[in-house]
Amino acid sequence: RGPDAAEGLLYVADRGNHRIRIVDLNHDNRISTLAGTGEKGTQDGPLVQASFDEPEQVALLAGSKLLVYERGGRRFRLLDLKTRKARTLSAGQDEVSNLAASPDGLGACFSQPQLGRVCFLDPAAGKITNLLSANSFLTRPGALCWHGGSLMAADRENGLVMNLGPDGKGTKEET
Repeated sequence: RGPDAAEGLLYVADRGNHRIRIVDLNHDNRISTLAGTGEKGTQDGPLVQASFDEPEQVALLAGSKLLVYERGGRRFRLLDLKTRKARTLSAGQDEVSNLAASPDGLGACFSQPQLGRVCFLDPAAGKITNLLSANSFLTRPGALCWHGGSLMAADRENGLVMNLGPDGKGTKEET
């Protein structure tokens, strides 16, 4: 989910229906379709013609962009809400557990518990950077969030939360 507080909109990945939905919080939580034909696929282009393969995670980025991770296609897609077009950024990714837009909105961090990794996706450069590999404190990173300018990651197995710092590479353990 990705809230757009200025507009009162909530973006939701509708995995089973292969669509991206909008919940309009200012109009009785009215739901509409932003993107996706409803058919499973990988078609880029205008949002009304784009097809998705089990979209599961969304993050609202700066510049009216919406980052989407598709579970079925194991790919990242970028939706430009101004031009109303979708394009594939990266395909062949291992399963992504959580997606968190960076505080500046220029990219997003994501976790891959099965690989013990936390990564950063820069959509402008089309680049994925590995921020953290499994270590003794964080063996299966899952949930991510930004707090006070630092990236926080929770481990799925040991119950620890780690402060990864502003660059996502910190080592401070918290419980």
